[in-house]
Amino acid sequence: PQNKKSELLKLNYNLLHGAVQFIDPKGDTLFIAEDSNIFKYVHIGNDLFFHDFREGYFEMVTREGKIKLLSQFRWKIIRKEIVVDNGYGTSASVANTEYSARRSDEINNFVQNENTLFGRELTYFLLGHKEKIFKATKANFLKIYSDHKPEIQQYLKTQNTDFNSAEDLKKLLDFCFGLESV
Repeated sequence: PQNKKSELLKLNYNLLHGAVQFIDPKGDTLFIAEDSNIFKYVHIGNDLFFHDFREGYFEMVTREGKIKLLSQFRWKIIRKEIVVDNGYGTSASVANTEYSARRSDEINNFVQNENTLFGRELTYFLLGHKEKIFKATKANFLKIYSDHKPEIQQYLKTQNTDFNSAEDLKKLLDFCFGLESV
């Protein structure tokens, strides 16, 4: 049945893959298929995650109100170096490409003799009506709260909101909640 709590399961959130994993009674870690959509919400310790089977897992930064603030942590592959033996010792050939990977084969397919440099990427999102996910941007705030567009634009002008800051986004959400209750 839908919307029913499951029995208590041992789970782990794997930061490298951005996925929740099941830990069986023997302590073995098992992946849960992303497209299975078994879990909508996952509670691990004090953290609550929302799961969208297309976009992955999002940590819930706020839990009150109609619109929730979410964050998603990803590892970003900044550089790969193929290490080769040139006959006189080792040397590295550097690829200058920068790209991001989320649960893709890119994260899983490491090559022998390859050095990979990772960086962290934290992005904020809004969980809207009917559990629709929006990136936390000025345009999306104005779209979601379209009835209060002038007030939000004025707030953004005076507050200098950083859309990469959880604290700034929480303040903006609180302001928007206040507009809806008027």
